[in-house]
Amino acid sequence: MKDSLHIQISIQSQALRLLRGSKVIRTFPISSSAGGIGFEPDSLRTPTGSFVVAEKIGAGAPLGTVFTARQPSGIWHPGGMLDHDLVLTRILVLDGLDPANRNTRQRCIYLHGTNREDLIGHPASNGCLRLANRDMIELFDLVPAGTPLSIDPPKRSDLKLLFLECDGSLSSIEGIAELATAAGEEIHRRVAELTEAAVSGQVPVGEVFARQMQIIRPNAETCRKVADLYLASCEPGVGKAIAQARELGWTPVILSGAFAPLLAPLAAKLGISQVEAVPLTHADDGSYLGYDTYFPTARTTGKRECVRRWIAATNPLLTVMVGSGLSDLETSGVVDCFIAYTGVPARPSVVAGADHVIEHWKNLPRILGKLHSKHLPKPGSMIPAATPITRERNILLAELPDSGIDQGAMSAKKKGIRYTAQEKAEVTGFVNEYNTKNGRGGQAAAAAKFGVTPLTVSAWLKNAGKPPKAPKAPKPAKEVKPVEAAPAKRRGRPPGSSKAATAAKAATASKADTSSFSSKLRRLADINDEIASTEAKLAKLRAEFAAAKASI
Repeated sequence: MKDSLHIQISIQSQALRLLRGSKVIRTFPISSSAGGIGFEPDSLRTPTGSFVVAEKIGAGAPLGTVFTARQPSGIWHPGGMLDHDLVLTRILVLDGLDPANRNTRQRCIYLHGTNREDLIGHPASNGCLRLANRDMIELFDLVPAGTPLSIDPPKRSDLKLLFLECDGSLSSIEGIAELATAAGEEIHRRVAELTEAAVSGQVPVGEVFARQMQIIRPNAETCRKVADLYLASCEPGVGKAIAQARELGWTPVILSGAFAPLLAPLAAKLGISQVEAVPLTHADDGSYLGYDTYFPTARTTGKRECVRRWIAATNPLLTVMVGSGLSDLETSGVVDCFIAYTGVPARPSVVAGADHVIEHWKNLPRILGKLHSKHLPKPGSMIPAATPITRERNILLAELPDSGIDQGAMSAKKKGIRYTAQEKAEVTGFVNEYNTKNGRGGQAAAAAKFGVTPLTVSAWLKNAGKPPKAPKAPKPAKEVKPVEAAPAKRRGRPPGSSKAATAAKAATASKADTSSFSSKLRRLADINDEIASTEAKLAKLRAEFAAAKASI
């Protein structure tokens, strides 16, 4: 109707407008999800589309009333609890009207008051739409149940996402190995035997992780011990690097196959609120219940899936992944830049596939600064809408100073400059190695990596009078510092802290006992990733074969 009320929410401007017909009656700042937009259950993302105010809860309740399961459970006062997403003062329950958002009420997506009024105007919620408490009371009194509401997705984004692996990157330890050690000598022995069986081919690699967890069954106390080890084994310079990344406008997200409760203290120490890691649950008495086997990062290619979801949800300007494993490298086809971290023993295959390599975290801000400057929009220009999630990486190696391994020299070549025989051999060697591993696609990958045209690569391959040389190897091991040799000061523990000193001592002892075990686990992970990749390619080829056969 012409004079009917309607609520219009803009994710882009973080604002709610109450309209009567076409006239704006009131405007309130809001806070939508820190994780962007989305419709999946438990995604903690804000849905978009058409809705209706289905129910009003909290009429007459005092300002700051805390609602738990939509029932009043106490009063929050300014300056009180800030580390939880509290539902305060009033609730407007939403029903979705579109096929994609029909689960909105089931997901408990509300408009509500908040204990984080300091974050209003910025995406910071866990999926709901937060308003300042007095604004929430005013809106509540103005709109009846049945009021239509629309949430508009962002048309542009200047978000820059920095995805960070934890095991072997933010921290030098491997969580699964430390869980086995902390669970006791007998458990460690059984897990080590299982690892040996998998390495020798007696146990399918894809079953190893689940079997290990069934043996370890870590209770809450064991998990707390390993969480302390993550803190004690934090790589040097991580905190400062992340703080500088934030100053450059980057949003850090931990993206890990480790367990979320174990990473929570480290994430809190680093000030990282977004953690994509495997949920693990315990009973009230602390006994082990299990982990979420369906969580993306609990399986091969899961990190790539998580990154795709973030891109779809936030429409970011730039995405970067920093990690040390093959599962991290798998994101390279989705993120704009993959950075290999080699502060722990490096994997040559990961280094070879990286856009850039850092041995020390102090080098990360410099790289991010270059990427940031490259993508800054011109004054007055609009940031373009998100490209498809299947976009190819925008490799900027020519813009990045070298940090130990030269991977961008040829990208900086200008038209008309001849390439040396060594450079040509490096390109053709890369193609050969890529095709050996992946079956095909080496020429296109080399064109993207080295900044030369596919035709040029094809010509070099055609004119090669002998098998192409192997790509130039990374610099010798002197640039890669083994974890075992790391000095105690790398633990990042507070001076004089007896608890931290105990944790650091435990971490050092654990390293000596599990270095071989951890290396075998890493090898198992590599094998598992290679098997999954090969099986995926085989399935694709079989599908193509079946389609071709059916067309005959």
